[in-house]
Amino acid sequence: METVTMQRYMKSHTKHLLILGLSLLWVITSFFHFFQSGLFSNTTALADTLGSNILGQNPVKNIGPGTNDLVDSLKQLRLNPEVVANNTRAFFTVEGKMITLAHSNIKVYEYDNIDALITDEEAFKKSSKTEYGSWKKDVHLYSNEKVIVFYMGEDKEIKDALKSIFQSEIVM
Repeated sequence: METVTMQRYMKSHTKHLLILGLSLLWVITSFFHFFQSGLFSNTTALADTLGSNILGQNPVKNIGPGTNDLVDSLKQLRLNPEVVANNTRAFFTVEGKMITLAHSNIKVYEYDNIDALITDEEAFKKSSKTEYGSWKKDVHLYSNEKVIVFYMGEDKEIKDALKSIFQSEIVM
């Protein structure tokens, strides 16, 4: 009697379990394709954007002339820059701005005087030297007399654009 009841139970629920399994497979596959689509290919950009500006709690303010000049230069290079959030980083004494670029982001720190910029740049370079060597190869720093730009990534288009704007990358 128990065997017959178990067989009936399995027959009636096998179809449901199969549908549930296929649905779960579809959901997992959909998420995989969604994240591979490039929308979230740079998870650092996504995390920074969400962390810095979730629900408008950290509205962008006080965009200086150096940052505006950089945004204009990036627009000319068709990188679609958008200042999306304020940003702080331990190495820099000024509040920065996060600028999204098509599929990545950069952080821009603007200074009122060149001495403060040089001090922060040197402090960053010094802190980048650890007992294990230097920063990972995907960390890039650029500067002029107004701003320091921090980029973490290996996108050739972005690196070439920053190099053309700043003439060279800061060697760490």
